[in-house]
Amino acid sequence: MMDYKTFVSLKNKVSSNERIYLLEKISQNCGFFLFDTKLCFVTSSNNSNIKPVSTSYLDFIPDTEISSVENDPSFEKGFYDFLVLKECNDEEIVTSFIRFCDLYGKNPSIPFDEFISSIIDLFQLPKEQSRLDCIGLIGELLFIKVLFDHNVDLSNYWHIKGQFSKYDFSLPCFNIEVKSSTGESTIFKIKHSQIFNNEKNIICLVTIHKTDTNGYSLLDLVKYFKETTPFSSNLRFLIALDKELKKEIDPDLCRTNFMLKEIYCFDTSSLQTISNIPFNISNIHYDYDFDLSESFNVKELVNLLNK
Repeated sequence: MMDYKTFVSLKNKVSSNERIYLLEKISQNCGFFLFDTKLCFVTSSNNSNIKPVSTSYLDFIPDTEISSVENDPSFEKGFYDFLVLKECNDEEIVTSFIRFCDLYGKNPSIPFDEFISSIIDLFQLPKEQSRLDCIGLIGELLFIKVLFDHNVDLSNYWHIKGQFSKYDFSLPCFNIEVKSSTGESTIFKIKHSQIFNNEKNIICLVTIHKTDTNGYSLLDLVKYFKETTPFSSNLRFLIALDKELKKEIDPDLCRTNFMLKEIYCFDTSSLQTISNIPFNISNIHYDYDFDLSESFNVKELVNLLNK
């Protein structure tokens, strides 16, 4: 059975994120694969009654057609169910995911629906993470609304690859990653390879605060986007919105009003970063302390988007 170290080693040898790679075959019907740097347990479609599910740790994506696998020419084209472990460097979590999927693949002694439901329940994050997810979604939706108030519609570029999106907004001119916060801290966690690479990337720090008057709750924002043109007729955007709402969202925060305080924008090419990273070190995450005096504002961002 593949272990954590073997998975990391195989993952680091994959040069492209755009294709599916076989890591280990468990049986003729299932195995472990790598797609977009994520570990996937893939099995022949079970025609499950479980709809697509997205949680803090896992995505379940049923009935996905695969035509080929990069390193397995004998792979049989067809429809498959994906259980995707989101990017995670916690050895214990990765090991548990591999062990349970391997056991099921070798001996499916329980119904598939029961297995998927049990695994999803097992890999839930605590309430603090659901709170952070909710804050993040509110920040992104307020960001879209503010830009729309400046006559820029970003809805077509938001989470365009669903759970496989590398950035919050992928535009032809550049990518935008939004970091939302309710506090005064300027320190945000970033993924090194996501922000510092050969692409043109902009980070926008969105600060919001609770308010008893005015402002918007998450429920208000969802209602606004589903009733306001052009969002109400934008199928891609509405699907992306519903996918986000299926995540574990703190129910108390859904009804709490927030007001946008400020947006600080940074071109990542102007930020300091780590140099000379050894080729065998990957998945670097760290807390970055942003200097707000080096930021530019929304009007300047709008000018960049309109060029």
